[in-house]
Amino acid sequence: MALATLDTRIVEINPAFCQLVGHPREALLGRALVELVHPDHRAAESARLERLLAGHLTSSQTECRYLHPHDPEVWGGLTLTLLRDPAGQPQLLAAQVQNITEQRRAANQLREQAALLEIAHDAICVQDLQGHIEFWNPAAERLYGWTRDEALGAHVDERLFARVSPELLQARADLLRDGSWHGELTQAAKEGRTLTALCRFSLVRDPAGKPRSILILSTDLTERKRLEDQFLRAQRMECVGALASGLAHDLNNVFSPILIATDILADRLPDSSSTSLVRMIRDSATRGSSIVRQLLAFGRGPGPSLVELPLGHLLKDMQRWGARPSLATSSSPPTTIATSGRLSATPLRSTNSSSTSASTPATPCLKAALSPSRPATSRPTRSSVA
Repeated sequence: MALATLDTRIVEINPAFCQLVGHPREALLGRALVELVHPDHRAAESARLERLLAGHLTSSQTECRYLHPHDPEVWGGLTLTLLRDPAGQPQLLAAQVQNITEQRRAANQLREQAALLEIAHDAICVQDLQGHIEFWNPAAERLYGWTRDEALGAHVDERLFARVSPELLQARADLLRDGSWHGELTQAAKEGRTLTALCRFSLVRDPAGKPRSILILSTDLTERKRLEDQFLRAQRMECVGALASGLAHDLNNVFSPILIATDILADRLPDSSSTSLVRMIRDSATRGSSIVRQLLAFGRGPGPSLVELPLGHLLKDMQRWGARPSLATSSSPPTTIATSGRLSATPLRSTNSSSTSASTPATPCLKAALSPSRPATSRPTRSSVA
């Protein structure tokens, strides 16, 4: 407490006030009260003093920040009162100051923590021991679809869980026994959508150590679970494809002799009844071989992409290759290659594979031209490639 004249000069001060501002008594006597206030608050305090001295206020209460030589954050609850003589005339100004620094720091800390809860990505819900919701952050609004006004005061089972499952009951029992619990639970949103969430339950206690409320943090795992299921299905399909490829190769070895044997039997059996029976066996083996090819295609997965292949360039290369005299030997392909007709304007298509061009439609012609067993054409003809 401090006493000051009507011009706010300090004439008496107690030790508590000296401790608050961090100065000895001798250094404070004669100083104006507003000189001890932080510059950010001096204008407001000066205006309040003028109104009090002018008789517009009987007393004044406020919180202001004070200057301290060692602590930049010192706050006090200031109450100003005019002391009057028996005739009612103002004589002195009494200033009572209560140190509220710790309360201000605690309030600031709570505000910072509340701000962190507001910007958290996880859904945060606080419920009392009866299950009624006391806190609901914006992330919970986005995840569950319920606004804060719709959630506060409602029962947590109506906002987070479509039904009270045995897993939820066990989680609450573990929470009361251990003070915390975490695990995956199935929850429900406002529009009826179900979601899988990683939940963390924490028991909040009062200063006496008694349970007061329950803090629930929920992280949405629905999308991650969906991706995990897709990955597992892809792995299973890959295993099935490998198994199908192996079975297809084995079955192909079974069907190949049957197809060969039916061709031989069809030529040797004279009567038509036997021939029809052989034809039926061959058709069945052919269908089985077709299934084998489908299994092989499934095991290989998507085939290579198709690219356009102009056949005219290949034929021109064949003509130039055949016309080289250095390659005209007894085992060489013909020195003259004759082509006639017109090619379609639509280019042929070929698989774009890393192997040689043996898969292109022009390859059989190229193989026939390069085959040593093919006799050379003795009649030269003018080549025309369109």
